[in-house]
This record gives sequence, C-alpha cells and structure tokens, in this order.
Amino acid sequence: MTHPRPEHNYMSSLPPSGSGCPYGQAKRLTVSNEDMREGPERLYQAIRQQYGPVVPIHLDPEGSTHGTPAWLVIGYNELRHVCQNETLFRRDSRHWRELVEGRVPADWLLLPQVKWRDNTRFADSPHHGPRRRALQEALKRVDLAQTQRLVASYADRLIDQFVKAGSVEVIAAYAGPLPLQILASIFGLREPTEQERLLGAIHRMLAGGQQAQQADQEIAAILQGLVRDRRQRPQADLASWLIEAAPGLGDAAVREELWLMLTAGAGATTYWVVNALHQLLTDTRLRNEFNSARLTLDAVMRATLWNAPPAENVMGAFARQDTRLGGHHIKAGDMLVLSLGGANHDPALGSARDGYTASNDSHLAFGAGTHRCPDSAQDLGELIASQAIGRLWQRCPAMALADPDQPLSWGPAIVVRALTALPVQFIPSDPGARQGSVPSAFGVPSWPSQSTSSQTTSPHPPSSWPSPGPSTASTPSPTTSRRRGGHSSASGRSSLWHSLIRWRRGR
Repeated sequence: MTHPRPEHNYMSSLPPSGSGCPYGQAKRLTVSNEDMREGPERLYQAIRQQYGPVVPIHLDPEGSTHGTPAWLVIGYNELRHVCQNETLFRRDSRHWRELVEGRVPADWLLLPQVKWRDNTRFADSPHHGPRRRALQEALKRVDLAQTQRLVASYADRLIDQFVKAGSVEVIAAYAGPLPLQILASIFGLREPTEQERLLGAIHRMLAGGQQAQQADQEIAAILQGLVRDRRQRPQADLASWLIEAAPGLGDAAVREELWLMLTAGAGATTYWVVNALHQLLTDTRLRNEFNSARLTLDAVMRATLWNAPPAENVMGAFARQDTRLGGHHIKAGDMLVLSLGGANHDPALGSARDGYTASNDSHLAFGAGTHRCPDSAQDLGELIASQAIGRLWQRCPAMALADPDQPLSWGPAIVVRALTALPVQFIPSDPGARQGSVPSAFGVPSWPSQSTSSQTTSPHPPSSWPSPGPSTASTPSPTTSRRRGGHSSASGRSSLWHSLIRWRRGR
C-alpha cells in the first residue's frame, strides 16, 4: 500500500476527534478517487469514528471546488436496511435530485456508473421483478459443467503463454482477459477481436477515468450489434436465451441487460480472482493453511468477499421521501453510495466476524434485498473465479510476489478496489501438451485442451473451519446468506457441478 501524499490527505478535513459534532450537523467530507488509492480501510475506520455508519460526502474525483453531494453508507445494518426497504429507497437514478435539477455535469467521470439505464439494476417495482426473472431464466440455461471445461481450456491457453518464463504480471496476462473471454463466449461474442475490444473498454469504464464515457459507448455498440444479429439468427448463447425469456423487450432493453451482466460479471470476477490471489500472496497464515489443505479454496474466496470485495462502492440508491438513517436526515432525492467494503468491515458485527469470513455467506459483496446479485449469476462467477485461481495455483507452483519489498500499486477508483498490477514469480515449467479438443459451453469444439496430467481438480479436500461464533444483535441475518441447492433439475444446470460445490462445502 502506498503512503498518503501530503498534498492529498482526507484526514485533514475530518472534524476534530471528540468535538461532539452531532451526526445531523456534520460537515460533508470530500471523498475522491485518490482516497480509494490510499486505502479504504483507513478511510472507513477514521470516518466511522467521526460520522457513524452513514457519512455525508462530496464525490469529488477531479478535486473540484464543490463536488457532488451524496451519503456513503458504511454500516452493515444500515446498508441492509437501504437495500431491503423499497418503500423508502429506489434504484431509478432519474429521481436523483442533483441530476433532475441540473447540477451534474454531462462529462462527470462517475456518470456512467450512476446514469439511468433500461435494465434491472435501475428498475423499481413492479418493473424489476419480471426483468430479473428473465435474467435468471436465461442464466439457468448455461451448462456449468460445460463451462467448467471451457474455463480450463481458456485458462490453460493463457497460462501456456507465460508458464515457461517463471514470472508474469497476473492481471494483464491472466485475471483480466480470462473472465471476459469466458463471459463474452457465453454471451455469443466469440471472435478474439470482439473480446479484446470489450476487455479494454470494460476496464477503462470501471476505472472511471477520462475515457470512461467513451468506453461505455464502445461496449454499447458491440452489444447492440450482437442483439440485432441474434434477433434474426438465434444461437445457443445467452443473448439469444435472454431474447427468448423476455419476448416483450426491445433491442435497446436487451442490450442494456447484457451490458449489466457483462460489465458487472467480468469486472467483479477479475477482481475477485486478483484480490484472492493478493490475499494468498501477502497473508502468510492464509497461504500456509491453504497449501497444507487445512483451508479450502472456497474458504479463501469467501474470505476475499468479506475482506476485499471486488465491488467497493455501488452508486447508488435514492431516497423516495425524507427519512432518517444512521443519525442523519436524508432528504427525498438524495443519493446513497452503498459501501459494500465498508459494511463488511463494520465493527458492529463483533468478534464473531472472523469466523464468518471463512464459513458464512452473509457478507454484502453481492448486495442485499431484491437487487442482490442472482444466485445463478453468483454460481457462474464463482465457477470462473475458482477455476481460474485453482488452475493458476496448480500450474505455477511456489507462487510468490516478484518483489516483496516493492509496494503494490492500487488504482484510483471509488467503484472498484483494484490493483494496477500483480507481478509474481513461480517455478517455471513447459507448456502443457495438447490432446484433442474440449467442447465449449455450447457443445461445439473449442481449441485443443490441456494434457491429461493437468485435468481440472479441486485443489483441496473440504476444510474443518470452526462454525461462526455466538449470535448477537448485530450478527448477519440468515436471510442475507446465500441459498444453495434449490435449483430445479429443469434449469439445465449440471448435477456434476452442484455435487462439486456440495463436496467443497463439506455437505
């Protein structure tokens, strides 16, 4: 982690400790992209002491004089309350008062993250339910067992490009392209040139820099062409299945749903992989327990969702009416930024949180309430991420940071907590010999597969991690935990993959 620069220090703008300033009268704190680079953990800890679970902020990624007012929700219970209370909070950003009254510049760098789109993320009841069900129906048709083999094939192809060198920058060479290639293929975008264009555009947009809006337009254009083609010539891919599941949706609406799944899925999966690898490479206890089979890959991935979720802050929810939250008066039309990372580190969860990080899915990395990421999408993301991590760890043994004495650099983005690079070294080996072809997720030949000596396996047997600690008033509710095993056999999902999930969870 880098050290804060003297000319940019959010600590200097905090009210004096012990000033007794009531939450309702607290001065807005300017939070910028650079604050995220310096480390959100320190930021959350400092502002929680001064402001409580809800923080009045100015979003100010460019260091302008006034910034854009919002509320940063860093309390676990407060965030759940916002997500689960549709009567008080909506997701349709067209009701954001700052936008309605013309105070948001057209070139605001964070606008692509908050501007209204015709998709489920920005839909309120009664429109949200039917759209979400259509997404779920389309996602259920993805064969996870076939996709598992597809991930292994893509992963091996990428690993073969650097395994002999004994070193690699993981994000650019592996964790960045792999999820995008898999998802693009599932969506129906199977040309390498299309995938390369999407990869660059998605990460430029998520970074929130000067090119964010142009990148957003590039993604929309690619997806628009896909929808237009599949409307005329349906194929065995997610775009065609979504068109079939939602016959009343026009091309623009289908495009926006695909935009949501692709950008959220590719970005989140990439940083899930990267953040999990970062924890394994920098946490000696975690790495030792993983390597000695006392900790499963599933537990490592769950700990990552608690400690370093790929989506740091989600923008946003919007108050339907005047209300109070976390000791503050929230006005109708105010925007709330949902800090998934901040809520997961809420001290109100108590000491039992340490047990939850390895054995409980009640983290908020996937949100909460009716807008929580659907289970079918979580399953797909988990499959890609777990296979990506397991494959890399297996084929690149003794992996370590390339230069442990050199601090890693984090990107400046409010939305995602992401390293700019993760250089590693490992024991080199020869690229795997190829034998035959592996079917893609759609039953058609892909490129040649890995050798039989590196077949996909779960790297470790089930763990015996301790169960969560005693229940407290602040304990995550079971309703937030992810439900598994309730999918219909008619969903097209493979019993093989669900058996693997149950095995890894010790069920």
